[in-house]
Amino acid sequence: MIGLGAGTIPYQMINVYDNIKVIALDTSNAMIEITKKLIPKNVLKKLRLLKIDGIKYFNKNIRYFENFYNLIILDAYVDDKIPSGFYKEDFIKKVYKFLKEDGILAINFVKTPHNNINNMISVLKKYFKVYLLNTGYLSGNIIIVASKKEINFVELLKGLPEEVIQEVYFSYIAAKLQ
Repeated sequence: MIGLGAGTIPYQMINVYDNIKVIALDTSNAMIEITKKLIPKNVLKKLRLLKIDGIKYFNKNIRYFENFYNLIILDAYVDDKIPSGFYKEDFIKKVYKFLKEDGILAINFVKTPHNNINNMISVLKKYFKVYLLNTGYLSGNIIIVASKKEINFVELLKGLPEEVIQEVYFSYIAAKLQ
């Protein structure tokens, strides 16, 4: 996970999936310390927190982690802006290499004047099948799902607790971009 926030996404993932390990990258000591305080110790054991810029991590580790990750989540913001390096083709190409053959890049994309979804999608489409998950008109967020393979979202939800499936199924509308 690139961009930790207060650790809510890793916390939720660890609580839903039994055998999961999460690596979370953030440049902010404050966010890392908040996460350590908010997340229970038993959950924190499954979370590796690294103070490093996501782009630097990918550049530094490309030879070690090729075809390694199932999921990469991008939720990196400076104020309300995604740093420009995350839009660049070089970064997206490295993400593609880091992911396993059925790997997914999920981006929490906040719609602001600073963030250009069309630029992000145009780069992603060079490497991935791209889907938009609409989180509703009030949230201001779109989840961009970029996958190496076609995704059947009904199949993807199998195995999750019923309350999670119902929430996801009724809250999100998936649209594949051609």
